[in-house]
Amino acid sequence: DTMIKSKNKKATTTERIAARSRDLTKTVRNVQSRLEKKLEAQKHDLFECSAKEECRKAGDAIIGSIYMLKQGMESAELMDYESGEYIKVKLDKRLSPSKNAERYYKKYAKMKRAESALVQQIEQTEKELVYIESVSDLISRLSTSEDFEEMKDELANSGYLKGRRTKGAKKQKTKPLKFTTKGGFVVKVGKNNVQNDYLTFSADKNDYWFHTKNIPGSHTILYTEGQTPSDEDLTEAATIAAKHSKATEGSVVSVDYTLARYVKKPPHSKPGYVTYDKYKTAYIKL
Repeated sequence: DTMIKSKNKKATTTERIAARSRDLTKTVRNVQSRLEKKLEAQKHDLFECSAKEECRKAGDAIIGSIYMLKQGMESAELMDYESGEYIKVKLDKRLSPSKNAERYYKKYAKMKRAESALVQQIEQTEKELVYIESVSDLISRLSTSEDFEEMKDELANSGYLKGRRTKGAKKQKTKPLKFTTKGGFVVKVGKNNVQNDYLTFSADKNDYWFHTKNIPGSHTILYTEGQTPSDEDLTEAATIAAKHSKATEGSVVSVDYTLARYVKKPPHSKPGYVTYDKYKTAYIKL
């Protein structure tokens, strides 16, 4: 009877975890879909700005041939003095030639300003998508109610989960995953991006940091304790990093690794986002 109750309790817990995973995955997919549409619109607007040079050339052509033009004309074949060719320029018949040129120059200036802003906006949206993809990958490996609560807190603090009260970055209750290599070195793996940041930036400068190249994955730290890990230890840690990523079974995974001292966090960046240099790459067959 006790065994049946234990099994039922375990089944209920498993079902609850699966439901939390589905709910959070759906939330993250909705955010991802919204960001993808936003990025598409921004890229379309940026493409529209590529017509700015045509506006500048039209303005220059009007000024260069202003003596041939008069108010009331709807278009004119004018010399483009940059290329030496004639171009067709549309004119507003209500405006004087100089006002038509001014209109084109204003459009050029407006497009140039918009282009500069859009380049920055696109970069920001792409970074948000990278972050959301990392969250999606991490959710797929969460296994306890506490894991999901902490991920919800992370999303709320990052502005993606509305209606959830948070008080800044809470102290993490869950512990990172822990492994030991055959050589006796401890390896820890983050379960969420807040934990990833903590592991990476609380590590000693001579500990090793691992992360899958160009695909979402957990930050993985090999603690050296002043010792020099063997190639086998490094390969084991790289394999652990590969297994805790979006990489699929049977694939060859590129895992970058470097000393923790070479990993930096840009100001105002999302949890888990870092830059690094002076790294090597291990190729791991899953």
